[in-house]
Amino acid sequence: MKVPQQNLKSLIDIVYPNINVVGMCNDNYLSERTILASRNQDVDCINQIILNILSGNQRIYDSADSTIIEEDRVIEARILCGDYAGQLTFIPCITLNPSTTELPIVFKRRQFPVRVAYAMTINKSQGQSVKHVGLDLRTPVFLHRQLYVALSRCTSPNSIKILFPQNSTNTVTTNIVYLKFF
Repeated sequence: MKVPQQNLKSLIDIVYPNINVVGMCNDNYLSERTILASRNQDVDCINQIILNILSGNQRIYDSADSTIIEEDRVIEARILCGDYAGQLTFIPCITLNPSTTELPIVFKRRQFPVRVAYAMTINKSQGQSVKHVGLDLRTPVFLHRQLYVALSRCTSPNSIKILFPQNSTNTVTTNIVYLKFF
């Protein structure tokens, strides 16, 4: 189904209705919805727009490069899907050490391995099934089978909403198929 008015705000409103209402974003609501896009740049934009819609305080956990030892910290999170849905887990801050020794000082980076995921790339969505899918096709897919993967994430074809480029007069996109494989 083509999204009315062909804008990202309409797609967000359709996939995440009333997301700004306190108490609406429960585990079930969030685990049944996603917006898919072909590029990380588009995913980051969509996630930031949704974060701006939400009430409450945003918290940014920056990575930190340092040469001193710091105590570890954790994020407490609840698992939304899968065999462990509903259980609490702790996500530790991880330390990454670059493998290069070309620098005169050895650095390390500490960061939390998390990312907001109201939207995700089509490739990251493989193996998942959700009830409501928004598909951002303002930038056409660029990999073989990417369109198939995106369209097959939803449990019902009636619950897929597609955003085409602005001022698009039709509902057509490129589907890359390598005929030499057939």
